[in-house]
Formats: sequence, structure tokens, C-alpha cells
Amino acid sequence: MAEKIQDLEKAAIGEKPWKLTGDVSAQTRPENSLLEVDVAFDSASRMAPAVTEETTLQLEDIIKQRIKDQVWDHVVRKEKPTEEKSKLSLAEVYEQEYLKQNQQKTEDEENPAHVEIQKLVDSLFLKLDALSNFHFTHKLPVPEVKVVSNLPSIAMEEVVRVMPLYWLQRKSRRRTRLVTCWRKSRIHGSQATRQVAVNLANVPNSWPSCLGEDSKQKDSGSTSDW
Repeated sequence: MAEKIQDLEKAAIGEKPWKLTGDVSAQTRPENSLLEVDVAFDSASRMAPAVTEETTLQLEDIIKQRIKDQVWDHVVRKEKPTEEKSKLSLAEVYEQEYLKQNQQKTEDEENPAHVEIQKLVDSLFLKLDALSNFHFTHKLPVPEVKVVSNLPSIAMEEVVRVMPLYWLQRKSRRRTRLVTCWRKSRIHGSQATRQVAVNLANVPNSWPSCLGEDSKQKDSGSTSDW
């Protein structure tokens, strides 16, 4: 029994003959191999029912009922399909379909016909009240939904220190002077020049002599453009 099972497994896993591989052309099968195969086979088909008076009446009843229900084979669309491209992405469309299938709608969509009927009924009742009452009947107020946010009446801004642009430029230029003077002091080794560089950090309007008058005139000309 085990050997038979192994033989069946090998036959199922092994390569199939050409007649079991589907559509085969003459170039892919051996020569005259079709003569050895019996290609005649029986086909099972459902027989047509016998036409009797009972079957004819049943068929006529079905046709009459479909005419009454106006159910035809070629149904004319009552609503024209929308061909406009959706503005939502594919992920958002799938998300909405998932929510519709798995969650109940919290808000019922208003039917336009129901809204119009409600307006007509309210108008009719208002006219009937005005005709039947001895005193003036005012128009009923229309309910409105307003969203009130509990925010303070005055929004105070946080005080932030603001530095003018010219002050930042002046500070940057002063730092450049200090670095230039300190480099000259290292080159010449002058203690007085070093002391001037140190004093420059504390006196913003001072101009060291180590930089020269030409640099001072250039700097004064550039500061006038501020």
C-alpha cells in the first residue's frame, strides 16, 4: 500500500505528458503522437425541459409579472452615474467605506424633500393660527446652532525684548575691531595695544589708535549708511 502511495505521489509531482499540459502545438509534441490518443470524449449537458401546457403557463406568468413590476433585461438607469473625479485620495475613500461598514452614522442626513415639507407645514400652521386666533401670532423663531468658544475677551501678548537691526550691526562691527586690534597686539607685542583692545570691550564709542585713521574714516562712512 505504501509503494502504491509513493508511485501516485511521484506521478502527481513528476512531469506530465504532453496531452495533459493544455494547449499543445504540432511543434511541441512528438510526430504522429495524436494518432495514438483517443480524443473522443462524452460531454455532459443539461437536457432541455419538455414543452408542455404547464411549463407554458408558468413561463407566461413569469413574463406577466415582470411586465407588471417593470423589470426588464436591459434596465434603463434612473440615476446618471457621476463621472466627476473624487477630490479625496484613495486612502480616504477606503477609510470612509470602512467607517460606513463598521460604524453607525451619528448624524442622520437630512432629506431635502422632508425639509421642504416641514417648511410648508410650518407656513400653513402659521397662517391658520393667524386666522383662528383673536390676537396677533408672531412668527415662530428658527432654531440656530452657534458655537461659543470659552476664550478670554482680551488676548495678552507675551513681552519679548526686541533688538534693533542697527544695534546688532554696531555690535558686530565693534567685535571686528576688537579682534583686529588683538591680532596686531600679538604681532607687535605691544602691551599698550593689548590694553586698548581690552578697553575697547568696555567703551563702545572708543576708537583705538592701532587701527589707524583710514580705518576710522571708512567705518564712519559705513555707519552713516545705517
